[in-house]
Amino acid sequence: MTPILGQSELVTLILYIVVGVVGSARGVRLVVNDDFPVIVKFRIWWDNHVTGLWNKLMHCMWCLAPWVVGLDIGAAYLFDLWGIQLWWFIANGWLAASYVAAWLVYHDEG
Repeated sequence: MTPILGQSELVTLILYIVVGVVGSARGVRLVVNDDFPVIVKFRIWWDNHVTGLWNKLMHCMWCLAPWVVGLDIGAAYLFDLWGIQLWWFIANGWLAASYVAAWLVYHDEG
């Protein structure tokens, strides 16, 4: 693992874990629960084309999360190998920051 921003490998690993987990959580929520029009159309397409137990994948956060996290771990590994880990941090950081911001606003309105 290449240290990012001149930090130690331990700090870089912690950054990967925190940003990856929160970013993956946002990705799962986006697919399973959100009303974003593109995702709604995708879920409708999924329901019309995928049957059986696999259909549940796009409707169950517990079912989808391991796949999203696995893809994210794979992407982090590949991006680090290719020397472009900044793009992984930008994509996951955007997801993570949007999730934290929405969560804070939701709980601030209470």
